[in-house]
Amino acid sequence: MEEEKLTEKEWKAKKKKKSPIGCIVIVLIIAVFLFIVNNTGLSDNDKTSRSKSSHLELSKSQLEAITDLVDNGSLKINYNLNEAFIDPIVWHGIDYQTKENFCRTLAIYCGNKKGTKLYWVDIKDNNTGKKLAKYSNSLGFKIY
Repeated sequence: MEEEKLTEKEWKAKKKKKSPIGCIVIVLIIAVFLFIVNNTGLSDNDKTSRSKSSHLELSKSQLEAITDLVDNGSLKINYNLNEAFIDPIVWHGIDYQTKENFCRTLAIYCGNKKGTKLYWVDIKDNNTGKKLAKYSNSLGFKIY
């Protein structure tokens, strides 16, 4: 009788766990997005040669990658408040440089959506709302 209860508890615990395949798909989408960002993002020379008031544009592939992340539920963007809510599994699965490039891309996305030349964004955990990082074209990148 006790073995049946343990088995039932284990079964329920397994049922509640997220599918590892779903997480793998999300990580792969982020990897593609980050590859695009790293290959089309601004180099250090480009950042210093542009004035802070210049208009920045994202490539079509960067916009498509953002759309894919939003569509699969890994990313929610409130560009009016310069906020992006990301799945913490995805956030913790990427390295520092990739996070910075990702945040820079989202800052440009928010600034362009609002029609301003102010490029900044706060990145938050989509489960808890806790601030994970921020990026500003003028102040740089910070992880919390």
